[in-house]
Amino acid sequence: MNTDAAGLQLSQLEAKVQQLVTAYAELQKKHAALEKEHSLLQQQLQQQQTTNQLLQEQVQVMKLGVQHWGPEQRKALQKTIDTYLKDIEKCLSLLNA
Repeated sequence: MNTDAAGLQLSQLEAKVQQLVTAYAELQKKHAALEKEHSLLQQQLQQQQTTNQLLQEQVQVMKLGVQHWGPEQRKALQKTIDTYLKDIEKCLSLLNA
């Protein structure tokens, strides 16, 4: 009987080890997928930051030229800039989530 009990325990232990090996392999796959996604998000974030910087520079240049514009032109420009900034902030918040 002791041999049967030891054999049963060994069999159960082997099954648990196999479950752990399978779970570990699954976690490795998930980890690799997450690393790939992280890398992609980092690239997107870098692109968005570059775009944001360029837009900020354009805003500064436009502000200098806007001083000679009429009120309607200024409002239209401000609306366009606000839309761009909202889009950029939305992208950044999605990347940081």
